[in-house]
Amino acid sequence: MFFSHRVLLHWPKRGFWPKRGFFFCLCATLALALMPVPARAETIDIAGKVLNKTTNSPIVGAEVQLVRPDGQEGGGEVLAKTRSGNGGAFSFPAQQVADDDLLVGRVRWQDYPYETPLYDGAGRLAQFNLNVDPHNSTIAVYNGTTEPPDLQFMVHHIAIASTDKGLKCTERIVVENPSNETFIGIGPRQTSILLDIPRGARDVKLAPPSTGAQLVKTGDGYGIAKPITPSSYNQRNAVVVEYLMDWQGTWPWQRKIDLSQKIGYPTF
Repeated sequence: MFFSHRVLLHWPKRGFWPKRGFFFCLCATLALALMPVPARAETIDIAGKVLNKTTNSPIVGAEVQLVRPDGQEGGGEVLAKTRSGNGGAFSFPAQQVADDDLLVGRVRWQDYPYETPLYDGAGRLAQFNLNVDPHNSTIAVYNGTTEPPDLQFMVHHIAIASTDKGLKCTERIVVENPSNETFIGIGPRQTSILLDIPRGARDVKLAPPSTGAQLVKTGDGYGIAKPITPSSYNQRNAVVVEYLMDWQGTWPWQRKIDLSQKIGYPTF
């Protein structure tokens, strides 16, 4: 929370030299005006339950972490830990929080960390129609599967920038999983998304915000190793892939590059 302060200084008439006390008051006023205003702190009880949305049943004995996230998947400051009891219920001892704090509950289920906001002091999530009740929140988890569901490319954009040597291509993809299970991928490398990168592409790499994803080389192209959570989990399964395509280097030189691809998923 930030406040702006305006200090008006009225200097005395020429020939008048103020006393030392005036300068002390002036400096004190400036110091108070420039000091950051700390966020108001309060003590709050945080409680909820852990629910397996695949089977629609509560989970007993799951470790629940109260975390102040840092923007990295699986990262952040762990403030407290507990385990879910009867009916999947959990609660944390009273926590001192700031009114601009954002805290999440994290449960690792079948080797995937599911997170749910438990405290949103500043109300940041209200703009996404997400109201957080710190006294009665549900942390949803899902069973994992290696059977590919009917994935859908809700977004598949290709941005192309021309250079002297060729083209720089950036593909942005958002994948939806309409099932009620988390698709963890197939094969030893747990590949969940197959990509048909144009032939001749080089320097293929992932770019932010490809959180929790790895680029893998398959027999005839590339793939993404990243668990694809169900759409009901409300977490965007997004990846960004970058690569370079060179201009033709043989005679007769032509500024022509084939960017055709075979799309393996429905695109909406």
